[in-house]
Amino acid sequence: MRLNGAVPQPSTKDADEELACLILKAALRTSVRRVDKGPLQGMYDLEVRYPDGRLGAAEVVSARDEKRTALEKAAVRLGYTMCNELTRHWMVVVKPDAILKNIHPRMPPLLSQLEDLGIEHMRAINHKYVLSDIGGLATELDMLGVESCSSSQPTLKHPPGFYLWPGALAAWVGDGDSVTKFCEQFLTCNSCQDVIDKLRRSDADERHAIVVLTYPVVGPHTAIETGAFPVRPPELPDGIDWLWIIAAKAPPIRAVYWEPMVGWSEIVLSASGIDV
Repeated sequence: MRLNGAVPQPSTKDADEELACLILKAALRTSVRRVDKGPLQGMYDLEVRYPDGRLGAAEVVSARDEKRTALEKAAVRLGYTMCNELTRHWMVVVKPDAILKNIHPRMPPLLSQLEDLGIEHMRAINHKYVLSDIGGLATELDMLGVESCSSSQPTLKHPPGFYLWPGALAAWVGDGDSVTKFCEQFLTCNSCQDVIDKLRRSDADERHAIVVLTYPVVGPHTAIETGAFPVRPPELPDGIDWLWIIAAKAPPIRAVYWEPMVGWSEIVLSASGIDV
C-alpha cells in the first residue's frame, strides 16, 4: 500500500512563463502578457507593451535539469510505500542515474535484510559501500543505484515503509559573471535555437531572452539567489537585446537583468511586495 499525497501541478513551461511574466511586469512597470500558450503556434512566449506604443518580445527558457526533474517527479508519484516486511521508517537516497521502477520492488527485501543485521544507517563513500560484513547486499544496493539508506522509528503518519528520493546536489557557487557565462553558453546550445529564432522573426522593438534557473542547476541558481551581481555585459546572440536571469523558488524570488544603455539591475519579488 502507498501513501501518495501528490497534487497535480501545472506544467513546468506554464509555471516558468507565469513567473517570468510577473518578474517583467514588476521590473518594467508596464503591460506584460503571455501570447504563446500552445507550442504549435510558433509565437514567442511573452509580449511587452509600453505606453508609448513600443513592443517587446520575450522568450522563456528553463535551464532545468530534465533528468533530475524526471527523477523527482517519479519519486513524488511513488510517494511513501508502507511495507509489512519492515519495522522501521526508511529514507532511501538514490543516485542521479537511478531507475526507480527497478529499485522500488527490490527495496522491501533489501531493507528487511538491513534490519535483520541491525543496520539502521548506511551510505556509500565515493560511490562505494565500505561495510564488508554485508557482502552481496552492498553490491546489490550499489548496482541498483542506491546512495544511502537511513531509518528511524515509525510514526502514525509514516508506519514501517520507505521513501525513494534523489540525492542532494552540490556545485561550486561562482560570482555573477560566472552565471552570465553559464547563460551565454546555454543560449547557444541546440535546444535554445528555436528560442532565438522566434525572437529574431518577431517585428518587436526589443527582444528579451529569459533564463529560468532551478535548484538542480545548483551553482548558478545559488549564486543569483544569494545576491551575486554580474559586472560585465553579456555576449548575447545577434538580435537579442535584453537578458533576464531568474532564480526560481518560493518567494522571495530574485532576478537580475541586462538592459541596453543601462546595464545590470536586480529585482526581488516577494509574496507581499517588490524590492527593485
